[in-house]
Amino acid sequence: MSSYYLLQKGKIAVIGGCREYTGAPYFAAISALKIGADLSHVFCTKDAASVIKSYSPELIVHPVLEESYSVRDDEKGVISGKVLSEVDKWMERFDCLVIGPGLGRDPFLLDCVSKIIKLARQSNVPIVIDGDGLFLVTNSLDLISGYPLAVLTPNVNEYKRLVQKVLSCEVNDEEAHEQLLSLAKRQERVIHLGYITRPYPFHFSIPLVQAFNDPDFLGEYMGSGILYCRDYNLIHGIGDKRHA
Repeated sequence: MSSYYLLQKGKIAVIGGCREYTGAPYFAAISALKIGADLSHVFCTKDAASVIKSYSPELIVHPVLEESYSVRDDEKGVISGKVLSEVDKWMERFDCLVIGPGLGRDPFLLDCVSKIIKLARQSNVPIVIDGDGLFLVTNSLDLISGYPLAVLTPNVNEYKRLVQKVLSCEVNDEEAHEQLLSLAKRQERVIHLGYITRPYPFHFSIPLVQAFNDPDFLGEYMGSGILYCRDYNLIHGIGDKRHA
């Protein structure tokens, strides 16, 4: 019999979803539920919220993010503060954030998400950076540098940009594994093309190789995997539980 009780298997939040992209945040959030998470939230823009809600009643959707076109320059400070306040009041309830699916590259939106990443770090919440979140952190490496609870899940092109930015060189297929390890030494954990740069004390019930074939699911596979890793550490007395 399982020793888990209600809401112990984890609460995950996806930060992403804008008027152009609603599918990626949905697939990312719903896949967390499919592989065992108790609750899955989506923080998205107002334009994306109704569409994402229509995909599934199982998701908790927060239409709190804003894009530049809907915010005047003199309002940006106030609106940014409201966005952070809305996310912050939920932060302590989350066991992991998945940042980037369907996020887009709107400058104001990315600035708000940068601050959300900082909030997550302050709260010691694990974060998985995926999709357009990788565009953000590749251009602002300080957001995740030195944070051991950050996991990056780049595709081939995103990985190339990371290598160019962090290692100042081009991807070399003959030295792919060594380059990945070098990158991981700078950015903690990177998941790319079937390689894991640091061992985790858990296994996936869904093969990782299969996960790489569907980028919309990979972030949540990792998010849910982190939850099981957390529980393993707690069972063995290595970690401390934030949610009593």
